Amino acid sequence: KDWGKYDGCLREAIRLDPSLDKAWLRLGYLHIDKGEEYFAKVIELRPENPQPYYWIAYNDCRDGKIEKSIARFKKYLEVAKTDHPEESGRILTAKHFIKQMESGITDYHQIVQNEVNET
Repeated sequence: KDWGKYDGCLREAIRLDPSLDKAWLRLGYLHIDKGEEYFAKVIELRPENPQPYYWIAYNDCRDGKIEKSIARFKKYLEVAKTDHPEESGRILTAKHFIKQMESGITDYHQIVQNEVNET
């Protein structure tokens, strides 16, 4: 796939209509490791969308920002709908990440490995 072309198309769409929250979200996915600014824009436009909260929290955990990650995963859990099939797996993962971080496990790789072992 031509990710550069995809990126360019998303940016052009946003240039034409900055309120396209789905384009901002896809930019966040495309640049997942550095997607906070894109996810933050989605939250600004559609604060009821749980996905950007999840991915910001996930990246915070990966980056060792444990307190921020816990707070953002908790915000995600406030926003996520438990009856939405797309969110069910992320809800479970968010709860497991919070539980591990609150118990003192702060190494991202260990948290992920524990998550894999539990599922």
